[in-house]
Amino acid sequence: MLVKAYYLLFGLFASSWVFCLIIEGAKLTATLQTREFFAALGWGQWFRYFTGFLDVTGSVLLFVPRQTAWGALMLTCSVGAASLVCLFILRQYGAAAPLLFTALALTLAWLTRPRPKAKVEGLAA
Repeated sequence: MLVKAYYLLFGLFASSWVFCLIIEGAKLTATLQTREFFAALGWGQWFRYFTGFLDVTGSVLLFVPRQTAWGALMLTCSVGAASLVCLFILRQYGAAAPLLFTALALTLAWLTRPRPKAKVEGLAA
C-alpha cells in the first residue's frame, strides 16, 4: 500500500512540474496568448513577469524536499488566482486548465504538508 501511495505522490509531483514548465514558459516568452491575457487584465506586462517569477519560485521549491508543500501552495495560490480571473473577470479565456492545475498543486501541497511528530506516551524525554 505504501508503494502505491509513493507512486501516486510521484505522479502528482511529475504532472505538477510538467504543468509548471508549460505555464512558466508561456508567461516568460509571451506565447499561448499570455500577452493578450495580461493586456486584457489591464495590469501591464510587469504582472506577467511577476506571476512567472512566482511560478518559477514555486516549481523550484518543489525540488527541495522540506519545501515541497510550500512550493505547491505557492503554485496553488498563483494559478488559483488565475483561474478565478478566468472564471469571473476575463470570461473569454478558458478556466479548465488552471482549475485542473490548481487541484493538482493543492493535492500535492496537502500530501506533502509538514506534520508534527507523534508523541509517545510513557517515555521519559
